[in-house]
Amino acid sequence: DNIVKAFADSYRLPLTIIFSTLGLMSRGLTDDDTVMKTYIKLISQNCYRLLRMANNMSESVRFISGTAGMKMRNGDLTAFVSGLCGAASVMTASIDIPLKAEMPNESIMTAFDSEKLSSAILNLISNACKYTRAGNEIKVKLEQVGHNALITVSDSGAGIKDDVIGRIFERNFSYDPGGAPGDNGMGLFLVKNIISMHGGTIAVGSKEGSGTRVAFTIPVRTDPEAPDYTAENGMDYLSDRFSSIYVEMSDVCGVPAP
Repeated sequence: DNIVKAFADSYRLPLTIIFSTLGLMSRGLTDDDTVMKTYIKLISQNCYRLLRMANNMSESVRFISGTAGMKMRNGDLTAFVSGLCGAASVMTASIDIPLKAEMPNESIMTAFDSEKLSSAILNLISNACKYTRAGNEIKVKLEQVGHNALITVSDSGAGIKDDVIGRIFERNFSYDPGGAPGDNGMGLFLVKNIISMHGGTIAVGSKEGSGTRVAFTIPVRTDPEAPDYTAENGMDYLSDRFSSIYVEMSDVCGVPAP
């Protein structure tokens, strides 16, 4: 775990300096400096992608080594998912993909790791955007089924081939239906481990050309020793330029101006 911490510290410092430098550069630009603004935006977006990749690498190593801890807190899962989806819908709207969230009328009070769970949900939304097609629409649904909370992320995008779907949760497995080079293949590996550490299960169903549906469960149970969690709303996520929304969705959506 010390090696992972050293790695995390080593990449964060240069990225912080790059972000700060881009901010200083952008302040000196005028409305006529369109080319330079484009370059700065491109550099900024790829910095977010590097941050996402490095975070995934660190978390992946922690899961493999058994050192990935959980920060469980008791809170309103309904409010949490609703706020996260509210911010995510603003991001997906910027690339013309509508995101609709269907929440239960009542609060679902349970213990969960908000940071890890947001990473899992946003990873699924990001994939739904990445493997898109004309007319794609994303739907996130939360409901309580017995003693479990069931969260479903579905889309009407490109879908997954039958000979690929069985491997999507493998570490370092990457697939792009368009034949483009894939990413580092750690996203869904992390999603599966995050759900497993919550004590839940995950399943995927897909048909090539018709979309994909990923469903996972989380046990509904509070922890008497865990602190309370107050859910953030959509604006809380969007006002923080280094929030999970921008980092996790940097590969498909825009990023904040430096």
